[in-house]
Amino acid sequence: TGHESVMHTSCPGEHLSNLLPLIRKSVADLNGPTDYSTKENRLALNDFSFEYIPVLKKITMPADRKMEYIVKLKNTGKKTWNKDTKINLIDNTLVKKSLRVKTSKISESQVAPGEVGKFKITIQSKLNEGAGYIKLRPNFNGENLSENAISIPVTVKKPHFDYKIVKISIPKTTLSFGESLNAIVTLKNTGNVKWRNYGPNRISIGSTNPKDRQSEFTNSSRMGFLKEPIVRPGQVGHFIFRLKAPPKSGKYTEYFAPVVESITWLDNKNMNFNLNII
Repeated sequence: TGHESVMHTSCPGEHLSNLLPLIRKSVADLNGPTDYSTKENRLALNDFSFEYIPVLKKITMPADRKMEYIVKLKNTGKKTWNKDTKINLIDNTLVKKSLRVKTSKISESQVAPGEVGKFKITIQSKLNEGAGYIKLRPNFNGENLSENAISIPVTVKKPHFDYKIVKISIPKTTLSFGESLNAIVTLKNTGNVKWRNYGPNRISIGSTNPKDRQSEFTNSSRMGFLKEPIVRPGQVGHFIFRLKAPPKSGKYTEYFAPVVESITWLDNKNMNFNLNII
């Protein structure tokens, strides 16, 4: 049984997997004549085999982008591939961390020996940089899983997060005990990836000085929330703060900065509210 034939592991055995057919043949030659009448041994004679024809030597893509890639396989076996032939994704560290990959069945109705079949895959990069391989295993005619896998080198570039302060609007800075008000911080996205107000990597405004402290005005470490579902690079987003004065008089300075959840904090650029509670 070859590497990754059963489940994903952290063992770096992809090179050995590619050698398994040669190893099996060498062992068979040493063992003498083999009975090829059984189904297992007929497959060993390459009824179903392929040659990967790379369209690109390496895929390099920015974070948070989608692309389509055509996987071309030449039928080097003895049997024709039918419309149920597909490629299966093998999970690995790169896919789990940095990519979402959707595979497909073959584009052609059939591919005879010597012909080339095409499979369209969709690659969506996440916000985590990474480098490694997309690994795919052909399944011929829907029932003959190849022992060999395809390895496509992929690099996801590090995302660039940045912003410009457009406006900080607060109706008033002197509040009575328990008084509530809404403030708006308007920021321009000067990075190279979208801001989203949903999902595991949504952007919001978090408390700083120190980071993730519980604000006395929101009772949370998250103070402002993006109004727009998506803010693309070059666009402006509005972060809504719902503040409530704490039951203690005094002068307060609330420091804050954008945070992309589970990814990174952006520079705070000394953003703050100066509030007086009476």
